[in-house]
Amino acid sequence: MNDNFDKVLDSLVQSTRSPKGAYSKERTWMKLEARRKAEVRRHRFVIWRRVSSVAAVFFICLLGWATYHQLIVEPRSSQPSVEIPAHEKQPSTMVFKQETLQNIVDVLTQTYHRPIIIEDEILKNYRITATFRSDESLDEILNLLQKASAFTYTNANDTIIIKTGRIYETN
Repeated sequence: MNDNFDKVLDSLVQSTRSPKGAYSKERTWMKLEARRKAEVRRHRFVIWRRVSSVAAVFFICLLGWATYHQLIVEPRSSQPSVEIPAHEKQPSTMVFKQETLQNIVDVLTQTYHRPIIIEDEILKNYRITATFRSDESLDEILNLLQKASAFTYTNANDTIIIKTGRIYETN
């Protein structure tokens, strides 16, 4: 039995040998090492491609956002944009571009020398684009603004008080 086992074992060992030593331990190690290096290079390339794709998408989004804000949206200034000729006391034309109602009221107060008070905080931040001529009275301007922003105003002791209109009121 032992002799038979040795024969089977020898035949098994001989059958696992590669022809002409093509798969010896040294050569197999070199092939495995070459495959591993190629896999690492491919993995680095895939990572580099993904990172560059994300960077390109970010750059395109940033460029689109910058273009939109430069070409479409007018920049908002902290000061009211009113064209006032230097040689006149009253402006010939008052131009407001996306100005808050508070800024417009401040300019009207300085121009017409009548105090104007806005009671509602929502109305103070309401933005309006408007152009007024110098021959328009304060009442005409307030009536136009009233139609544009749905507020009411009253004259009390030479002071104009602006209140919220029905559109903004809640019960």
